[in-house]
Amino acid sequence: MKIKIPKEFITYCLVGIVNTTVALSVSFTALNVLHWKYIPSTALSYIISVFVSFVLNKKYTFKDNDKNVVWQFIKLNMTFIPIYILAFWFIGNNLTYFYFRHFPTTADFINDVIFYYAHFRIPNEILIDDIAVCVSIGINLVMAFTAVRAFVFTKREK
Repeated sequence: MKIKIPKEFITYCLVGIVNTTVALSVSFTALNVLHWKYIPSTALSYIISVFVSFVLNKKYTFKDNDKNVVWQFIKLNMTFIPIYILAFWFIGNNLTYFYFRHFPTTADFINDVIFYYAHFRIPNEILIDDIAVCVSIGINLVMAFTAVRAFVFTKREK
């Protein structure tokens, strides 16, 4: 059985890569060049990345032609906040920690694989946190794409 991935989803992922690059660049520049503190640096990074994400997804991913840009931007943020909370706090972290609580040797196995190929080990607590973040990001990606497509960018060019 062949799984068909929508072109919009691939573009959404590429926009995410660009957006992440912008966010990290802004954050690291503010932290290391401008010598700002952590909170202002990440706040500026978040604000800019939300705008970049909105513009790129509107124009390239969903090819949306709705003129009510302010309302769309509000809807985008209203969509992201509950999805972020659901994906990161409830599903991703709880699912990952539940799994590792019931199958604790899995972290040791993953560490053995990392050590075999990269010749270093990650403390299990950090490894489990990293896996929780990856699971959460995957869940967030699918949920956010679906919600943004359905509720925010609904007037697509034909």
